[in-house]
Amino acid sequence: MNKFEERTMKKKSAIVESSLKLFSKDGFNAVSVKDIALSANVSQVSIYNYFGSKESLVKECAIIVMQETAKLAKDILHTDLTFNDKLMQALSMCNRQINISLNHYFSEIALQDKVLFNLLSDNIKTLKNSIYADYIECGKRENAIDSTISTSTILAFIDGINSIGMGVPQDEIHKLFLYGLIGKPN
Repeated sequence: MNKFEERTMKKKSAIVESSLKLFSKDGFNAVSVKDIALSANVSQVSIYNYFGSKESLVKECAIIVMQETAKLAKDILHTDLTFNDKLMQALSMCNRQINISLNHYFSEIALQDKVLFNLLSDNIKTLKNSIYADYIECGKRENAIDSTISTSTILAFIDGINSIGMGVPQDEIHKLFLYGLIGKPN
């Protein structure tokens, strides 16, 4: 890596770290690009050149929030467990771990900022879909998931289930997702 690339990486990293620090404390609306630039010790132009918008910085923050969850999900995927056991462990771990990460990185005040919360949710959903796709492909290889159903259709189905919301017991949703209305096969 040459000196220019090193400086670029340092600036990008400083911008993302400053964004996370400021968003996590104050939310999205209370933080300006100018605030981020001052905190990161870069110009506002650098932020726009590297990331395009303040909204894009939330995506980078979501990646940081999802790092531990993604690692744990990949670790489960590469165990010797049956696919069904891998899936059950991942389902119970994922939502819990994401909530832990969100509460670790963001204050209650920041998470009440609807713009920030929605941007984080949208970006976390995209990152979760990548994890889901890995599990779907594993399930197809192990003949636990019907390989004639496209991954994109399964992801759309999962998205529909995820939109049900938090008012419904998650373990019941997981059972419906895995076994349908007829129940667990013998």
